[in-house]
Amino acid sequence: MSLPKFCITVPIGAYHPFLRDCLTSLAIQTPRPQVALVDASGDPRVAALADEFDDLLTYRHHGPDQGQTDAIAKGWAQLDGDVLGWLNGDDVLFPNALRDASLALHQHPDAALVYGHSQIVNDHNSVTGFHWNVEPPSDRILSHCNISQPSCFFRRAAYDAVGGLDRDLHYTMDWDLWVRLFKANGEFAFIDTVMSKVLWSSDAKTGGFGAQRRKELSRLLKQNLSRREQVNSYIGFASHHLFEYVLPAGLRQKIWRRNTDG
Repeated sequence: MSLPKFCITVPIGAYHPFLRDCLTSLAIQTPRPQVALVDASGDPRVAALADEFDDLLTYRHHGPDQGQTDAIAKGWAQLDGDVLGWLNGDDVLFPNALRDASLALHQHPDAALVYGHSQIVNDHNSVTGFHWNVEPPSDRILSHCNISQPSCFFRRAAYDAVGGLDRDLHYTMDWDLWVRLFKANGEFAFIDTVMSKVLWSSDAKTGGFGAQRRKELSRLLKQNLSRREQVNSYIGFASHHLFEYVLPAGLRQKIWRRNTDG
C-alpha cells in the first residue's frame, strides 16, 4: 500500500504551553507529515521551538498574516502532499493518527475525507471527556458540526475542487469546508477511535459565542436548512456554549452524571 503524503499546517496566533506537545506529536507520526508552521505571534518562544523542531518543518514563516484561515491555506500552498489537515498550537495528535487515517483512505478510495474522535482536556491538560458531537457520516453535517477538526484529514484534490477554505470565515471555516465537501462528494470515512487531544478553554476561539461567530453560524445554517431547522440547530450551539463555558464545573458534572446514569 502506497502511503499518502500528509500536509499539516500549524497556525500560531499566540504562544501556548502545549505547542511542544503539538510538534512532538507530529514528529512521531508514521507516515511523517510535511509540516508548515505559520506564526503571527511575534513571540520568541515560538521561534525557539521552531528551531528545536527544524528537521520536522518543511516550511516556517514568522510574521503577520490575514488571520488563522489565511495562515492555514498559505501553509498548505508551500507543501506538495495529497492529504491536508491542520493543528492549532494547543492540539495534539495521538501516535497512530496518521497511520489510521492512511489505512482508512486506502480502504475508501472515493472518500473526500477521514475523521475520528477527539479527547478533550482543560488548561491543566487533564482529560474532561470526549468531543460529544462526533458521529458517523450523515447529512446531519448540514445542521451539526459533527466532525472534530484536529481529527480530520482530507484529500487535496477534493479540497481544491470545492474552492478551498473560505478566508472570510474565522470561526466556522472548518464546518463550512466539511459541508461543501459533503455536498460535492457525499462520501466520508469514519474511524471509531480517538485521534487527537483538544483543549477546550474559555480563552479558545471555540469557547466564545460572540457576534462574529454567531454571524458565521447563521450564514451557514441559512445556506443549508429550513427556518425551523435553523432555529433548532442554533439553539443546540447556544446550549453547548452554555453547558461547556458558562455553567459552573460542579453543576456541569451533576447534569452529566444524571444524563449518563439514566
